[in-house]
Amino acid sequence: VGTSLTPRVVMDYAAAFATFVNGGRVLLARDTRYSSPMLHAAAQASLLATGCEVLDFGVCPAPLLQFSVPAYGAAGALCISGGHHPAGWNALTLFGADGAVLEPTGGEAVLDRFHAGHFLQSDWRHTGFVRAVSDFAEPYFAALERHVQVEKVRARKFTVLIDPVGGAACAFLETFAQRLGFRLLAVNAQPSGYLPREPEPRPRSALQMASIIGHLQGDVGFLLSSDAGRVSVVTETGEPASEEYTFALVADHVLARQAGPVVTNCCTSRMVDDIAAYRESPVVKSAVGQASVMARLDDERGVLGGEGSGSVVLPAFNRAFDGFLAMALILESMAESGQKLSTLLRRMPRYHMVKRQLHCEAREAYRA
Repeated sequence: VGTSLTPRVVMDYAAAFATFVNGGRVLLARDTRYSSPMLHAAAQASLLATGCEVLDFGVCPAPLLQFSVPAYGAAGALCISGGHHPAGWNALTLFGADGAVLEPTGGEAVLDRFHAGHFLQSDWRHTGFVRAVSDFAEPYFAALERHVQVEKVRARKFTVLIDPVGGAACAFLETFAQRLGFRLLAVNAQPSGYLPREPEPRPRSALQMASIIGHLQGDVGFLLSSDAGRVSVVTETGEPASEEYTFALVADHVLARQAGPVVTNCCTSRMVDDIAAYRESPVVKSAVGQASVMARLDDERGVLGGEGSGSVVLPAFNRAFDGFLAMALILESMAESGQKLSTLLRRMPRYHMVKRQLHCEAREAYRA
């Protein structure tokens, strides 16, 4: 932010998206990062200038925004959130009329318009208008409650720790807990703009929760990204599990009820391959990224998708990488099996994975 991501870039990018959806109704939301209100204002101004009707969701987790797109009859949605990236970063994520991230060809079309600089323009009589929306959470959580076995979850009276990293999910944790009937212990749940830990959910960002969950007699701990799209888990014994286990746990649970194609990216742990084979379900590999996973899910008519980053999508419920859904399904799995999370993890096939970064200067990118 402030270097390559400036208000001017945001305005042009939002105008390119508005042109792509032909000036239709657009849902707009953001997370809590210091830079998000600035970028939100720039995006909103640009959408209005192109004649869009803007429904402003304010601070809203990405999964709730995506769930709302079809319900509000919108042509698309724009979410301002850095997700799992460090505090100095931010992003604009674009969603289509079905609530899913724009498929790769759609994203390329928006980029073509962005680089060309040819956008819709409205005169003073035809500028768009904005309407604030505040009642979007109720339909989402009502649908989530219908999608899981809430009575079984409630009967277990779980104590659940959730760390939303001060992000967009903070204001929605109590509702989530009330719907599923567990005792909530919220950690780092003040939406101040400051990110109190590394926002990518993984073991090294879970050390704080791992050190306290036993003392608080928690049954499970969840860490979210700032947009609530990714989740990692901490067991009741204080083991911060790799984010690779999130999709594996959900896949084992979901495929036991409904076998069918599973879509994941080419670098997700082969735990998922083993689980799918055991559940007699095919696995289809995609390129990395939510857009690629969603595109292959459509092609293969998959029942479940996700990535080893802690991301899960269940198309029958929501066309989004959905952290609330992932948490609900893991709690449902614990409730139905009567097993502790540490026991469920021990049932997973275990592999060793090395995740490394290769640093490449910008001038070397094309050659690389």
